[in-house]
Amino acid sequence: MLTNLPIILRIWLFSVILTFLGILYFTFKNNSKTFNIVKNTEKEKEEIIKKDNSEIKIKSIKVIPLDVKEPSQIVPIISCDKVLPIFYKNPINFKGLDKKTKKEKFIAYMLPQILIVNYEIKEKRRIVLNIKKKFENGKEITEQEEKFLKKLFKEYKAKSINELLDKLNVNPPSLVLAQAIAESGWGTSRFYLEGRNAFGITAITKRGETIKMKGANIHLRRYKYVIDSIKDYYYSINVSWAFQKFRKVRLTTKNPFKLSQHLTLYSTLRKIYIKRIKKIIKENSLDKFDKCKIDPSFIKEMNLE
Repeated sequence: MLTNLPIILRIWLFSVILTFLGILYFTFKNNSKTFNIVKNTEKEKEEIIKKDNSEIKIKSIKVIPLDVKEPSQIVPIISCDKVLPIFYKNPINFKGLDKKTKKEKFIAYMLPQILIVNYEIKEKRRIVLNIKKKFENGKEITEQEEKFLKKLFKEYKAKSINELLDKLNVNPPSLVLAQAIAESGWGTSRFYLEGRNAFGITAITKRGETIKMKGANIHLRRYKYVIDSIKDYYYSINVSWAFQKFRKVRLTTKNPFKLSQHLTLYSTLRKIYIKRIKKIIKENSLDKFDKCKIDPSFIKEMNLE
């Protein structure tokens, strides 16, 4: 029948058929590509899901608990690069010791415990920094990382990851030691001996274990272990509104003398307290302990629980 049509009409009809076949070909080809893209996307999602099941790795300290009661039983600091991670279960009474021995023993008692707490905080900070890096690179975080972050946000009362990093930080050991020395009287105060409170931390409410200050309606916290008072000291420094400026300065320097300038609200003595802290650091050369580290042989990598 096509042979009976005029030649111009036959050419037009033939071109229409070719166009139609071309459309069918390209439609099929594009659909095939779309299918492949969807297939690849699903594959990538599977890989992401697999990655989301990965565990957070944390380097944990194998702490050495010691139940000692005499200053003579305190393990001396032999090497600043390899401080044994000793957790002392009891507060040691440093009364009656000569000045030199008292200082030496008190520092040897407090320093390992300060380094343990410092290390634990720094490990959490390291993980948060890794999570922040993921955000900045547009990568998805794992379900475990999300839970870890939410828990810290709640604990540190932070609304953003940057605010959390401002708070989740440590002080130089020299500054922590100086404050423990000032508040506990080199391990001789009643609050330290009876309440294992090495930092004069007050109780806002009378809930839990407290010790009443003589001659005043003020209660100080009582702890199970001295290391607990170190942790609570850090919580106060890292969360309280009173130390916002301190935390900002801490991001720019680890100099204990500069940092101490911003601890005015830690004590009712205000500027006198700051002078006392600086004097303690200087007279006892406490800044030499700022480079001390936990013995690496007691650190092992494990999955975060």
